[in-house]
Amino acid sequence: MAKSDGKIYRIFGLTALAGVFCLINACAHSAIFDADIWLHLKAGEFILQNKFIPVCDIFSFSLWSKPWVNHEWLFQIVVSLVYGKWASDGLIALQCYVIGASFLVLFLIGYRYLKSYFETAVILLLPFYASLMRFNIRPDIFSLLFFSIYLYILKFYAESRLIWLLLLIQAVWVNSHGYFFLGPLLALMFIFSEFLCRRIKLKRPKFFDFSPNFSDLAYRRLKLLFALLVLSSVINPNGLKNALYPLGIFAQIVSGRSNIFFKYIQELQPTFKIIASFSHAYYITLVFCLAALVLNIKKFKIPDLFLLLFFFVFSLSARNIAFFAFAGYVIIVAYLRPTLENLAPGGQLNIPFRRALSVLLKYAAAALFIFWLVFKINAAALRGYYDVNENKAKSLLMGVDERFFPKAAVDFLAQNDVKANVFNDFNSGAYLIGRAWPKVKVFIDGRTELYGSDFFKNYKDILDGNVEKFEAAGQKLNISAALFNISSQSMPEIMKYIYKNPKWKLVFFDERGVLFLRETPQNREVIKKFKIDLNGYALIPADLMRYGLKGNNPDYYLNRAMLFLLLGEDNLAIKAAKESLRVKPDSSQSFNLLGKAYLNKKSYQDAFENFRAAAVLAPLNTGYLFDLGVSLEKLKAPQEALVIFKSIAKRAPRNKGYRAKLKSLLAQEPQGLKVK
Repeated sequence: MAKSDGKIYRIFGLTALAGVFCLINACAHSAIFDADIWLHLKAGEFILQNKFIPVCDIFSFSLWSKPWVNHEWLFQIVVSLVYGKWASDGLIALQCYVIGASFLVLFLIGYRYLKSYFETAVILLLPFYASLMRFNIRPDIFSLLFFSIYLYILKFYAESRLIWLLLLIQAVWVNSHGYFFLGPLLALMFIFSEFLCRRIKLKRPKFFDFSPNFSDLAYRRLKLLFALLVLSSVINPNGLKNALYPLGIFAQIVSGRSNIFFKYIQELQPTFKIIASFSHAYYITLVFCLAALVLNIKKFKIPDLFLLLFFFVFSLSARNIAFFAFAGYVIIVAYLRPTLENLAPGGQLNIPFRRALSVLLKYAAAALFIFWLVFKINAAALRGYYDVNENKAKSLLMGVDERFFPKAAVDFLAQNDVKANVFNDFNSGAYLIGRAWPKVKVFIDGRTELYGSDFFKNYKDILDGNVEKFEAAGQKLNISAALFNISSQSMPEIMKYIYKNPKWKLVFFDERGVLFLRETPQNREVIKKFKIDLNGYALIPADLMRYGLKGNNPDYYLNRAMLFLLLGEDNLAIKAAKESLRVKPDSSQSFNLLGKAYLNKKSYQDAFENFRAAAVLAPLNTGYLFDLGVSLEKLKAPQEALVIFKSIAKRAPRNKGYRAKLKSLLAQEPQGLKVK
C-alpha cells in the first residue's frame, strides 16, 4: 500500500512539476513590452558593424560624447544577433530559455532539500509570481540565471572542483549586467559565515547554528575563489571603470543624488509603496522566511541568515524583488522539513483521520492543484488584446506589444525622412533610438547613470510645464521636434505650451504618440504637408459592430480625450470621452474626463453628474472624489463639498493639495473647525 501510494504521489508530483514549468514558459512567452530592449538592439548593432564598443554617448544630442560605461555590451551583441536572424520571436524564445533555465536551477535546489516533486513544484510558484514582472528580454534575466547558479553551486558543490565554474559565470556576468557584483558578494557571505562559525565556538547555542559548513580544503578554495572572482570582474573592455560601476551607483544612493530616480521611475520605487500582482508572492515569501527563522532559530545556519537579511534590504527597491524571491525560496525549501518536524515530531501531523482518508485528502489536494495549473496555463496562453486600428485580436505571446510604444509617430519620422534633435519623454527615448537613430537623436533615455540626477530633474521640470527651461534647452541644443508617448495615464504638461506656441506645429497624433515639429527650414515641407488643425478635426465614431464583444478597451478614444483636454480642446475631449463610454459604458475614467471638460466649460451641473458617476464606479479613487468636491463647490454646495474633502483627507492625510482645499472650506464654516 505504502509503495503504491509512493508511486501514485510521484506521478502527481511529476505532473504538477510539468504544469508549473508549462505555466512559467507560457508567461515567459510574452510579447516585447520593455522599452530598453530597443536601445540594447541598436547598441549591439553598432558594436557589430563598427567592431568597437563606444566609450562615450552616441545616441543623445543632450549629452553627446559624454563618457559612458557600457557594462551591458555582451548582452547587446547577443540580442542583436538573435534579433537580426529571428526578429522579435527570436528574442522571446531567448527570454523563455533563460527564464526556464533559472527556474530549472531553482527546482534542482528545492529537490535536493525536499526529495519531492510535488512540494518543490508548489513552492516554486512563490519565486515565479514574485518575479513575474521581470519576465521580459533585458539583462536582468541573465543576472537571475547567474544568481541561481551561484546559489546552487555554493550550497551543494563548495566541496567540489565544480566551484571553479563560477569564474566562467562571473566573466560573462560582468560584461552583461551591472548586478555582477552579486556573485562575489555571495561568495563573501559564505566565507564570512564560515569565519564566524570557526571563531565562535558554542556548545549549546541558544540562537543559530554555528557549526562549520565547509572542510578546511573547501574553505581555503572558497577564499581563493573570491579573490579570483574580484579579479575577473576587471576582465571587460572598460577594465576597472566597469568593475567599480556598482560602487559608483551605491555612492549615488547613499549620498541621496539618486532620490529623484527612486521617486519617479516605478521599478525603482520602494516596494512597500507599490501595489502590484507580485506583491502577494513577495509578502508570502517574506512571511515564510521569517517563520523558518523563528521556528528553527537554533538550527538556522549563518549563511542563510546573511542571505535573508541582505536580500530583504536589497528588495526594498521594487526592481530587486526577484532576487529576494530566489534567495527566499532557497531558505524556505531548506527549512521546510525541519519546520514540519518541529510542528509535528516524528514527521506525522496529529490529525483525527485514518490513514486512508489522509492519503485521499493528500491526493485530492494534488489533483486540485493540477487542475488549477491547467486553468492558469490556459489563461496565460489566451492573453491578448483587440487592436482597433487593424480590426483584429492580437496575441500577447509573440511579436511586439505595440500598445506601449509610439510606433506610428516614429514611423512618421522615418517615412518623412525627418532629421532632428527630438525632445522626448523618458519612456520613448530607447524606442526612438532603436527605431530612428542616427537620423534622430534623443533628449533622454533609460540610462539614468549617464544622465544623472541634475539632468533628470531639469527634464522633469520641463515635462511638468517649465516653459523657461524648455526654451533654454531648445535654444542651446537646437531642438526641432518633440515626441511624447501618451499610452500611459499621465500627460506631459509641456505639450500644452508647445501646442499653443505658433513656432511649433502638431503634425501627428494617435492614441499612443504625439509629434510636434518646430518651424525650421528643414521641417518646412513636412509641416506644410501634415500640419493638423484640431478646429477642423472630425473624430471617427466607434463602430461597435466592429468591436463586437471582443473589444472593450476604450484606449483609442480615452487617450485622445486626455490629449484634447490637456490641449484645451474641450469640445473634442467631450466627444472622445463619450465615444469611449460607448465602447465601455462603465469606464470611470471616461466619466471623470467628461467632468473635467464640462468643468472647464463652466457647465457645473454636467461636471457634477459625470464626476459623481466616476466616483460611484471607483469609490476608492481620491482623485475622482476631489474632482467631485470641486464641482460641488462650484455649484455653491460647500457643506456637501466639505463632506467629500473630509473623507479624502482621512484617506490621504499627507496630500498637501487635498489638505489645502479642506482648510479653505473649513475656514468658511461657522464653527471654524481645525484640521490636525
